[in-house]
Amino acid sequence: MSDDFGVRLPTHVLTAAEITHDVLVTMPDIAPFLSLGGGECVTHLYLRRGTLSGFAPGDIVGVVIGRTDTKVLRVDRDRLTRPRADLRTQVRRFVGEREGTPGGLHSLVAYLCGADPEFCREPSLPLSELLARYRVSRDGDRVGLDKFDFVKCRDEEQIKFLVAAHGMDVDEATAVATIHNRVRGALGGPGTVDLHRDVIRCAALIESAGAAYGLIAPWLFDEMYRSQILDLLSVSVAQTSHAQAAAVLAWACGAIAGAEGLTDDVVAFAHRCIRESPEWGPGIEFAAEVAIDRGEFDEAQRIITGLPRRKRKGLSPHSMLPALMREAELAPRISELDIATGLYRKLVRFTRSDPWARMALIEIAHELTVANAFWHVSNVFPAPGDSGLSCLVSDPLVVSCVAVEGGMLSHFLRTRGGLLPNNERALIERWAGVRRRLFVVDAAGDEDNLLTLTTVEGEVSTCYVSAEVRGKVVQGGTVLAWSVPLPSGVSAVFSLCTVPVPAAAVFDELARSAPTPRELLAALQLIEGDTGVMGRGSVANSVP
Repeated sequence: MSDDFGVRLPTHVLTAAEITHDVLVTMPDIAPFLSLGGGECVTHLYLRRGTLSGFAPGDIVGVVIGRTDTKVLRVDRDRLTRPRADLRTQVRRFVGEREGTPGGLHSLVAYLCGADPEFCREPSLPLSELLARYRVSRDGDRVGLDKFDFVKCRDEEQIKFLVAAHGMDVDEATAVATIHNRVRGALGGPGTVDLHRDVIRCAALIESAGAAYGLIAPWLFDEMYRSQILDLLSVSVAQTSHAQAAAVLAWACGAIAGAEGLTDDVVAFAHRCIRESPEWGPGIEFAAEVAIDRGEFDEAQRIITGLPRRKRKGLSPHSMLPALMREAELAPRISELDIATGLYRKLVRFTRSDPWARMALIEIAHELTVANAFWHVSNVFPAPGDSGLSCLVSDPLVVSCVAVEGGMLSHFLRTRGGLLPNNERALIERWAGVRRRLFVVDAAGDEDNLLTLTTVEGEVSTCYVSAEVRGKVVQGGTVLAWSVPLPSGVSAVFSLCTVPVPAAAVFDELARSAPTPRELLAALQLIEGDTGVMGRGSVANSVP
């Protein structure tokens, strides 16, 4: 029982199921007395076996929550304390001012306890019966007067959230909310009547990138129901002849299929999407990304040029179109280093756009912000808002850490590996188990950013540096690098940071301990002021 309430005695009418399983369902009678002060709502109280064996269904009990145990007291309904005469007015006035507000039931109990020190000190009517007597309706922890429309209230809140979170207009938000609600109802069982008709009708109203991403956002992380959602939407795609609805739903199905690792389905949905709406921005990005991942660069160029320049302004702030255009322009790839570099660009693009990777970036931003970490020329590490996240997404070292130490490489292989050409798939499978390691620089060449590196164990390798270098690379110096094998026996380095020699042992131990991205970045930012940042020019240019 919360200390803020003092000693209160909520009452509750037992059910047969509660007695059988020795558990009390706390909403709505008990929970509001337990969670004052922002704590999580306790939905069930699990009792010692046999605690309720002496009771019968319909018995009314008082519940006392101690610090170490829970007491269940038998209460005689005929001896319940009568409510105060003004309690009805107090309850209805309070509820009327907060109809539909989340947490309304808990707030009501807190208000009544504060207004009346004697409220529920003695056994009185269960809260559910009191609310029914005063014609207060309830939906979860929300309360309203009489027959308040909780569904309409929740829908309005959902629409406001979608507008604020994803930048869509109200009509699009209404369409997205309707699709979410209809799909959720279908997952629950009987809500499939006219499901596909409603989904298709609403999908036809979605045009902006914000609305499209708002549509799939809750589904991509729903691992329990994601495959079922894909099955439902696939039927809608198959049934519609409306071009925009088909493009939007195929795009959504492609995103979900990608999260499930169903690459054959991803390809099919990409083709349907671009065929139905060849000038829709999100669809063009999706189809071009699939084409590039498959090595079909001419097809990617054709798809990208189909998007009029006037429509490029309507893309998501996190659009990958510029990166896709650069990748398409750099084709064809001839040498093994070109192929490996192109493959790494695909991994980087994936890490910058994949929802799971972005969640990892937000977590890093939050944790390093709390730690007041310093980064580059900023005084304080950016907060995990849009600007801070953009800073992280654009930083090659951060992206590399999320890809390698954060597991996004394995996630990329699982969800996108089936799209890659066979030689790239075989290559990235070899990279999947490669850790970032500490090396000593034996020699730095003046062509092709060539380095000779030696591990702490004495393994010597010739490496082509094909990414940003942090710090000044000097012969005899130590570097922390992600060096991956190429088919010919040489290696490619896609992330390299110089490490002061006195700190080499510390970083060697850190690298061997399978650090998280946050741990590695936190260690690297401690030496950032000493190493500085070098651009992507030749390694030879950084050698004194």
